[in-house]
Amino acid sequence: MKKAPHHTRVMPYLIAEQPEKLIEFLVKTFDGNNHYTKKREDGTIQNSQVAICDSNVMISQAGNDFKANPTMLYIYVDDVDANFDLAVKNGATPIMAPYEEDYGARSAGILGPCGNTWWMAKLN
Repeated sequence: MKKAPHHTRVMPYLIAEQPEKLIEFLVKTFDGNNHYTKKREDGTIQNSQVAICDSNVMISQAGNDFKANPTMLYIYVDDVDANFDLAVKNGATPIMAPYEEDYGARSAGILGPCGNTWWMAKLN
């Protein structure tokens, strides 16, 4: 199987009204690395890629052809409580404060500033 460098087999592709805001949120909250951005002639983001550990998130500007499509994402983090607090500091709205799951994980949920729901987890 051939795939592009920095790509994982499955990658979320988020279409956002404010992709710059989403990129900034991922960089500040999940220590993301915005390693690629291609802009259209009008200056909007055609494709941006943010690496978070071993995963990539692709991001594009919403427009006439592709409307913003908020979704839910599940992300493993090193410290759920710290990431939850950081997410709220960076503009997220709490959905579910950090708690212990019955299957042995610490979890939390936030609504990101661009409308995506992020569920964070760390296995105990």
